[in-house]
Amino acid sequence: MEGANAFSQYSSILLPLLFCSIFFSFCTAAEPATDFIKARCTVTRYRRLCIDTLSLYAEKIQQNPRVLAHTALSLTATRARSTSALVSRLLEETRLRRRLTEAEAAAMRDCVENVGDGVDQLRRALREMGHLNGSERGLRISNIQTWVSAALTNYVTCMDGFQEKEIGGELGDRVRGRIDGDMRLTSNALALFNSFAREAP
Repeated sequence: MEGANAFSQYSSILLPLLFCSIFFSFCTAAEPATDFIKARCTVTRYRRLCIDTLSLYAEKIQQNPRVLAHTALSLTATRARSTSALVSRLLEETRLRRRLTEAEAAAMRDCVENVGDGVDQLRRALREMGHLNGSERGLRISNIQTWVSAALTNYVTCMDGFQEKEIGGELGDRVRGRIDGDMRLTSNALALFNSFAREAP
């Protein structure tokens, strides 16, 4: 009985120490990667957003500029696909309820097309990143920059259409807020890729 009590006492002391040791090791290992991400995000326009979104992937990114740029593009493409589905659904819902004028519906249709084009362009950019070690590296870098820039332009076009048609209310606010978020992520991803492309041999 005394042995069991002694084991229980030692366990109550050792287990918390072991947990703290593991947690400390994890935090210590992740810290350089997080610092790396913070430093790289200084080239972006939306630095706080850059740090917040990419720090979640610090363990994967470590201190690799290429993985950082690829992760940023991947997150942007995932968000763009989600936005495309959201805008398409909102257009259908409001059309069925007859809550849009023809001009507003046209702006929504244009926005769906713009966002869809942006999704395709970001997908192309991601595929191209998988071939940067080949002989046409310079061309592939140029293609990625062109496609990500084009995706940004499509978001701007969508926003301009909403402003021109003066689409307001909950629908306008929701779509504009979503597109604005996509624009910020895409801008950051492009800045991080450009930084990587300039530095890589």
